[in-house]
Amino acid sequence: MAFHHATGFVVHGGNFTNADNAYLIFPQCHAHHELNPMKALLSHSAIEATDESPSFHYPLEPVHAPRQAVIDIFMEWVADHGGLPVFWLSGAAGGGKTWIQQRVAQLLRQDGRLAASFFFSAESTNANNGRKLITTIAYQLASSIPGLKRYVCKAIDDDPGIFEKSLEVQLRTLILNPVAQLRSEGRRGLFQRIFELPCQRRQRRAGKLLLQRKNLILIEALDQCRHAHEQSHILKLIDTAIKEERFPFRFVISSRPERVIRNTLGGEELKSHTHHVCLDDFQNDNDLASFFYHAFAEIRGKHLSLPQSWPRVRDVHALVHEASGQFEYAVKAIKLIDDPYPGHSPCDMLRLVLDSTSPEPFMGLDLLFNTIFSAAQVADIPLLRRILHIVMCTQATWLNASLLDSFLEFPSGTTDKVLCDLHSIINIPSPDNIDPSRTIRFHHRSLEAYLQSHERSGDLFQPRRDTQRDLVERSAHHLGQYHQDNTLVDEHIVRFSSSFLQQYLHRPANAGSIPALELVDDHEAQSRLPSDATRL
Repeated sequence: MAFHHATGFVVHGGNFTNADNAYLIFPQCHAHHELNPMKALLSHSAIEATDESPSFHYPLEPVHAPRQAVIDIFMEWVADHGGLPVFWLSGAAGGGKTWIQQRVAQLLRQDGRLAASFFFSAESTNANNGRKLITTIAYQLASSIPGLKRYVCKAIDDDPGIFEKSLEVQLRTLILNPVAQLRSEGRRGLFQRIFELPCQRRQRRAGKLLLQRKNLILIEALDQCRHAHEQSHILKLIDTAIKEERFPFRFVISSRPERVIRNTLGGEELKSHTHHVCLDDFQNDNDLASFFYHAFAEIRGKHLSLPQSWPRVRDVHALVHEASGQFEYAVKAIKLIDDPYPGHSPCDMLRLVLDSTSPEPFMGLDLLFNTIFSAAQVADIPLLRRILHIVMCTQATWLNASLLDSFLEFPSGTTDKVLCDLHSIINIPSPDNIDPSRTIRFHHRSLEAYLQSHERSGDLFQPRRDTQRDLVERSAHHLGQYHQDNTLVDEHIVRFSSSFLQQYLHRPANAGSIPALELVDDHEAQSRLPSDATRL
């Protein structure tokens, strides 16, 4: 290479070695790729878990809306700017929480209040854990709030390895610090503000105004996060955020009432900061009936041969009764009726749905129950089976966990321990709840049908005859003890045993169950029935 008569050129890079006035040039080649911070953040985010994902579907129109009362309560919380920073919506599996969160996301997005969202899903490898939660929220905040992006990008430039660090560090670096920096811009010195460009000033003001309005972060189905310790960890991160000085965002969380979530949100740190609404407290038969009527009207519009009188009112009432507050049941039923099997009409499918002996229409519900029982990881399946079937046979009574322990002569706390991870499908009042109406009961009638079918529930199946025999023998045992010494048995157990036997002994022969005395078929068990049992 020669530079004969060359002028005005510049050499970039290279090593220069002086060898007796001879200069050797060795060009350097660096495999350097310029890092685009937002692209890096996007690559570590789960956009498919947000309400802006192409796969996200807004729910049915409000005319079909169940649980409107819950949405009204939520919107009141949104309007109360000085209210608690966390809104927790809990409810049984299939109760309509996802529909509500989707509707809430729709309303908040339309109103310009939704800052970020994350919908957990057990079926998605990116959304069944918390690994991408913080980065996904940070990406949405940086993309939608003017002025915040530059602070987030600078944080990534300063620490490109941030994506490999703990969620606590990510929260501080990608959200808390950038938000604090944006909020502090108004306190900059006079000299800085004099030389601030008009566009910069507008962006700064717009960003600060948006922080005041676009301030809601929505987290749906936290219970679908894979591990319980991750669920607790995420809630503790939220606790850290809301206690940050002048943190502008509020959190909306929905979940089943799983134990770790109940304990964390009901614990000392978060309870005083959380507005809790339990979906199970809302009677929604009218909502479900309205949903069914509007859905059937749409089906009639597609199938003009169907008469306007279809379906019968009693059929709608039967569907509402079978749903027992379970919106997932209602959705699956309508989907099945609206998309009939080949050679079947919607009328045929309605009859199939109303035939509770057929498991075929609701395999999705069976999968739901199987998943919940599997996740509970109860070691003693026979014990769980016994408790479930006794609860199923005694739901109309005032039996609670403590009384059930006494009735079955279990160590205190056994029933609570066995059922502690099944709150999403079974109502289990806290031990200090003395309200007699708050008894152990199934949230959904479909769980009864599931447990009564060996094909569907497997090891959890037990013939009803066995459960009735168990109840009769235990009742006879307690009444026999009471007959010998009325100080040996708790009066509540005596009342329950007497009430159960009276009800059972006087059942009609054609009631579909074996008479109680036929169940107690051995002479020893029958002799334990005191002569005055039905008079107690």
